[in-house]
Amino acid sequence: MPRKYQWIGQIYLIFLVTACVRKAVLMFHPNSPVAFYFEVLTYMEGDFYMDHLCNILQALLHLFQIVPVFLFLHQLRPRKVYPWRILFILKVIFDVLGNSYQLNELKSMYHYSSSMFWVSAGCVIAFYFPAMLMWYLYAFHTDKILPKEAKQIPKYI
Repeated sequence: MPRKYQWIGQIYLIFLVTACVRKAVLMFHPNSPVAFYFEVLTYMEGDFYMDHLCNILQALLHLFQIVPVFLFLHQLRPRKVYPWRILFILKVIFDVLGNSYQLNELKSMYHYSSSMFWVSAGCVIAFYFPAMLMWYLYAFHTDKILPKEAKQIPKYI
């Protein structure tokens, strides 16, 4: 990434960290509406444990997506790309399976006002698309996007 655009990536990273931490806190805090939603679902029907597990894994992967975005922005070459590829694929899978609370929220918005639904869905997609794109490029096209002389990730990561 050219030096003059790197500050845009750093600002985006700050917003992304804030959004990911907020989502994790909402998932794991006992008084949050998301935790209450899953508590009610599991009391009513025992089959919703799988939805709850998918949502927990999605929240954890959502929190983890900060790492490849940070590494992409700082142009650190991965030692092995396969773990990043597997985690990216898991992220995509659990983004589809683990969003039952958010999907119900969007459905209710659509029934209330379809224009509010489209604006909300568009804003969410527009916000998270750059992070997913950076992770995809970092995992699948490392040789094309990072210079050969880029530093490698330290062994402890």
